[in-house]
Amino acid sequence: MTVEAWVKPNSFHSPAWKNSIVSKHGHATGWKLRADESQQEFVFTVKGDGHLVAYANDHLPIGKWTHLAAIINENHITVYVNSKPGKHQQSLRLPIFVSYTGKLLINENGQWRDRYFMGETIQARVTQAVLTPDPFLQLQIGSQ
Repeated sequence: MTVEAWVKPNSFHSPAWKNSIVSKHGHATGWKLRADESQQEFVFTVKGDGHLVAYANDHLPIGKWTHLAAIINENHITVYVNSKPGKHQQSLRLPIFVSYTGKLLINENGQWRDRYFMGETIQARVTQAVLTPDPFLQLQIGSQ
């Protein structure tokens, strides 16, 4: 699975877990891509173990477009910032995933209303394909 989006933050909640960008996440279920100015994370809910978190520690600038992506394959999660992989990849183990039956949300979390991204998100995509950085979405707006 690949989750990706272009984001342009106006400001951030602290800590990072309050900044949901792309979310299919509820109480003890699902996943979400979230970020603050210094850490970009993908959280995966695991049966019996709580959460697995993969992250990158790149600077996410206020007022500038940045591409975020998470690639989940059969044995690990990698977070990418502007097509560069983060330093902390997370290994998966079985039984892995606790699915969430709610809606896919952009810039919010349906379970917790105080967890939302303060900024713009465009071209968000979730695909079952495990992509590489080459086919990531290209920014399709003016010279911003």
